Amino acid sequence: MADSSTQNRSVYRLRWIGYGLLVFFVIDALTILIPPQFTNAAWEIQAVGNLVDRVVVPLLGLALVFFGEYFDRGKLEPIILKILSWLCLLLALLFFLMAPLSGISAVRINSQTSEVANQQLAQQISNLDNIERQINQGTPEQLKTLAQQLKRPEIQEQLKAQGIDVNLDDPQQLKSVFLERVRGRKTQLQAQVDTALSGRTANLVKSAVKWALGALIASALFFLLWKSTDWAR
Repeated sequence: MADSSTQNRSVYRLRWIGYGLLVFFVIDALTILIPPQFTNAAWEIQAVGNLVDRVVVPLLGLALVFFGEYFDRGKLEPIILKILSWLCLLLALLFFLMAPLSGISAVRINSQTSEVANQQLAQQISNLDNIERQINQGTPEQLKTLAQQLKRPEIQEQLKAQGIDVNLDDPQQLKSVFLERVRGRKTQLQAQVDTALSGRTANLVKSAVKWALGALIASALFFLLWKSTDWAR
């Protein structure tokens, strides 16, 4: 009898822990999903990631709640178990849909990020084109004026720090050096943007694949829970 009583208490403890885990997950899910921003791709993929990262909690909670089947249940528990059993099917469907949503959101984010980065790059390149045009169209007098400004000690130090060695008394050499620097800067900007976008895309793809696979695995486990709890329905 003592062993049976101890076993009963152990079953109760496991079930109550299961209910507690489900409550914790509901609180987390509400925090993640409220307020909803379903047109925001960044919010969508982040919400999917947060839910997938926490999916172990409801899976474990449901497994503990269903433990022992109908053994020594309260009067209301059969109704609760029936609801939870159908909830498993609903969660299986929702997590199944999260997998393609993760991929679609990742594509949208990548497209938006590339568009913004390319717009900023185009603006910077346009500014450099204007500078290049002004240098090409500059008269010898304007270049001499620029040379006089560059002879200031603080400017000289900056030029030396950048490895620019130019005869400021030779306007043509001065023009060639600055044109080279402007063109080099354009190439550098393009390379920086390409590298940043490439790294961001790689990280985005990695996260999207991870969460999509996690969502599919969670969907399968919820479906197995629903299928194995036909006794509760």
